Amino acid sequence: MCGPEPVPSLLHGDAQQNNFLTTADTAYLLDTGPYYGHPELDLALLDYFAPVPETVFDGYREVLPNDPGFAQRRELWRLHGYLAVVAVDGTSAFGRPFLARIAATLARYR
Repeated sequence: MCGPEPVPSLLHGDAQQNNFLTTADTAYLLDTGPYYGHPELDLALLDYFAPVPETVFDGYREVLPNDPGFAQRRELWRLHGYLAVVAVDGTSAFGRPFLARIAATLARYR
């Protein structure tokens, strides 16, 4: 289910867009929890809460092309984040939609 066997990569650990600060000249990583893991994980989380410009993904692919089937695995990589949101804030207006995302992800990978 996780795609081709990867070479572990150094990951940010929480690569959603609120953990990056950019200026005209550079980018800064915030709230990092680095570890080595599957490179698709950070990529799947970049637009987890809100869309990011497609140029962000284009730049990523220039450095490390996506393995075939990434689009089909993307929600699998997000499942742990969905569960975390529900555990912390599942009864709020923000958290409730994540229940549907969890159900859809589980249905997809039966």
